[in-house]
Order: sequence, then C-alpha cells, then structure tokens
Amino acid sequence: MPRDNADMCPPADNALDEALNFLAGEHEPAAAASDRVVLETSISKILLIGPYAYKFKRCVRLPYVNYATAQDRLQACEKELELNRAYAPELYDRVLRITRKPDGMLQIGGEGELVEPVIKMVRFDQDCLLDRMTEAGKVTPALLSSLAAVIADSHARAPLSRDAEGSKRVRAVLDLNAVSFAGSALSASYAGIDASLRAAWRDHADLLDARASHGKVRRCHGDLHLANVCVMDGRPLLFDCLEFSDELATTDVFYDLAFPLMDFLSRGRAQYANSLLNRYLDLCGDDEGLSLMPLFMAMRSCVRALVLVREKPAAPAVARPGSGISACGYLALARHCLEPRQARLLCIGGLSGSGKSTVAAAVAHRLGTVPGARILNTDRIRKRLFAIEPQRRLPDSAYLPEISDEVYALLLRQARTVLKQGCSVVLDGVYESGPRRQALQDLAQEIGVPFSGYWLDAPLDVREERVAARTHDVSDATVALLTVQASRSQPVRGWTVVDATQDAESIARWIEGDIQAAGR
Repeated sequence: MPRDNADMCPPADNALDEALNFLAGEHEPAAAASDRVVLETSISKILLIGPYAYKFKRCVRLPYVNYATAQDRLQACEKELELNRAYAPELYDRVLRITRKPDGMLQIGGEGELVEPVIKMVRFDQDCLLDRMTEAGKVTPALLSSLAAVIADSHARAPLSRDAEGSKRVRAVLDLNAVSFAGSALSASYAGIDASLRAAWRDHADLLDARASHGKVRRCHGDLHLANVCVMDGRPLLFDCLEFSDELATTDVFYDLAFPLMDFLSRGRAQYANSLLNRYLDLCGDDEGLSLMPLFMAMRSCVRALVLVREKPAAPAVARPGSGISACGYLALARHCLEPRQARLLCIGGLSGSGKSTVAAAVAHRLGTVPGARILNTDRIRKRLFAIEPQRRLPDSAYLPEISDEVYALLLRQARTVLKQGCSVVLDGVYESGPRRQALQDLAQEIGVPFSGYWLDAPLDVREERVAARTHDVSDATVALLTVQASRSQPVRGWTVVDATQDAESIARWIEGDIQAAGR
C-alpha cells in the first residue's frame, strides 16, 4: 500500500492551509478565535467557524480516489453538494471558489487562478453526531426507529443500477481492499480475512446477482458510518455521502446498511445494531438477503481498518482518539463477523404486559450470526398487513380470528425464510393457543434448527400497570383486554415458564445461559 508521503501533494496541501486561514480571517473578528476548530480526515479538512462549516478536499492520490488537481477537487465538491442535497438540503449551501488575484492575495470567486474549492455548510453541534451520541448513551429505541426509516427512504429513492452485477461489484470491493492492504503493516493479517471474505462471496454469488436483478443494487450513500449522521430536532440527517466514486457507492442496499450496523457493533452496542436492522426490515420486508449481513459487516470493518492504517501506518494497534478501536481491532471484528453460528428459533410468549417485546429486544443480539436474530413481532406484522404505522391503533375488526390467522401465517412464512438462510429468529407474540405454540415447534423441526420456547408469567396487577404506562406503543392491548385474554389462554406445556417481574436484561441473560447449557 502506498505511504502517505507518496499519496499526498504537499504544495497543494500548503495551498489548502492558506485558503483555510484566509476563510478564517474573513470571519474574524466577528467569530472569536476560540470558535475556530479544524477537523481532519484522510481526504479532507473542515474549518468550523461561526455559524458555518467549510469543507476542503485534500490533495490525495489513492487507489479509490484522485484529488490531484484543484480542478479535480472542484468537480468533487460540486458532486458532493449535488448528492448531499438529496439527504440533508438544510446543511449544504454552496461551493465557493477561492482564487488568487494578480497581486497574490486570495479572494472568494473572481477570475483568477483557482487555489482551492470549498463546500460551505451550516455548522451544527458536534455532540449531535450519532457516534458521539452513542458514546454518551443518548441513543434511544425511538431514534433507532427514526434512523431506520430515514435509511429505508434513502434506499427507496436511490437511483437503480443499470446492470445486474451484484456479485461482480462485491468482488471489485474485495479486490480494491486487497490492493490497498498490500505492503501495509496489516497485509499478513488481512490475507487470512481476505480468503474468508472471498469464500463467503462465492457462497452468496447467486443471491447477490438475484438481488441486483430485483433492484437491490442502487446508488447509495456509500459512507454511512455513525459520524456521517447528525440528529437535529430529533430527526436523523444523513450527510457526507461518498461522492468520489459512483462505482463504489453503487452497491447492494444491505452493504450500505451494514456500515452503521458494524459501527454500532465496534462500539460495543450490539443491541443497537440488532434493533436498527430489525426496524429497517420491518419497513422494507427484505428478509431474503439477511444471510449477506455478516459478509457485508466484515467488509465494512475492513474498510475502517484500512482508513486507520493509512493514518497510522506504523502503529495499526493504536486506536483513533475517541473511536475506541484500532485497525487491528477492526480486523478482529471482521473475523468475528465471519464466524459461523448455529441458527435457532426462539419464541418469547406471554400475555400482554408480560414484557415480551422488551425481552426479545434484549436477547436477540445474543443469538446467531451478527448482528443477531431477526425479531418477528405479531403486532408489527398486523400493522404492516393493514399498511399503517406501528404506533397507530387498529380498529377492533383488525383482531377478528380470521385476521389473526393471517397474521400467524405470515409470521410462519417470514420465520421460514430467515431460518432457511441459516439465520436465527426470535418470535414475539402472545401465543395463548396451544396449537399455535405447537406450530412454531413444528417449524423448527421442519427446518432442522433447535427450538426454545419461553413463557413470561407476571401477575395481573403488574401487567395492568405496564399496559397503562405505555405511550406510542406498537401493541394495541388495553387494560380492559387483559382479563379477557387471560380467560382464553390455554395451559402452557413444553415451554419454560419465566418470572416476568424481573428486569428484561436479567431475563435475557438467563435465557442466553439456559440456551448455552442446553447446547452443552
């Protein structure tokens, strides 16, 4: 891999600093010197000053990007502005041309020599970046649901690829990564991972091509790590999409989604990754490609390792400040993503208010391949059947027996689709009927995966208190329903009864241990 001193253009980088200092001077003394912040990445510098952010492209030549001339950088700035206005128009203002006057002084615009182009953006509080919010413990289930909706909408609007070359595009990324790692301090470590990645790619080549032919390959954001998501007024905004290569950004939508999933996982937030994946799938219904996620997350982890090894070529075991993970750590995470794991069907049953959904969310990330099990919730399936948002109430007619039969048929069909790919499933529902509970066990036997059923049991007063406290919940259950529900529930046989008065995390850890003990 080329070293930084071979990749950078020192004279041009000096011009960048000159242009940056010029812009800072244009704001001062209106902006205090203490308000001036400069951020750096491997391919850009950003000046934060006053109410604005100015993003410069650094003069770099890499296997995947070429900003060698000021004109190259101008075209890249204009492309970035155009693309990102589709994601966050409120953040992106315009591209400025900083030119040199005949007397050698700099100016904005004008007919002189182009020194540096720069993207003018609206400045926002850096604590609103999703990576910082994750570290600060400020990510909520509601925020993850909103993020899933924003990403799903971006994928629905993204331009379709003109070809159906799903597997060829993935191989091209693998080839580029191999070239980029060659000669680096991690070349030997990456060689083994590369072999595993290519084996997984070959196993999924037909699926990748099938997804491309069905419109799953699109011109995506392309660089959707957590530091490229900001939250303004409670709404996630995607920004700073990959502008320098349409080829790299044109990819399977799951590869785009894999970046924030991997980023959450790298920060020790596996449950966030699992929740984001499930909320996305609830919206898109794209369960058929779930087996690709470990491959895609491993590839994303290798990309992050590559960025870090470029920044610290002699010290790949040193983490970037604030990230908590080094280039070596990202490669270890890639290996972890590629580890095979036993698929299983886990059912969490119980009457309304017993805490099923909370326990399901707490246990799902602990099961199967990364980022954990697919959670199938009967309430969400019912809402999707009626094409309404999960938090909206359905009329009583939506709970007629024939509708419930259709919901459970859909549940079984989705579970079968996921399990047949070797991925785990957590089913979250009341399952008060003995025949319905038996149908779930029969499905596991049909697919040939282990089955575990847990019935959450809580006194009526506890369940009434929980249901009464719900706001904007997916479930339409009311306190009045609880007595009726209990009267028609059939005795539980063959499932493990769990005391549901405990907190969800304790129950999830106990279930995980129980499954491991059963496996031994």
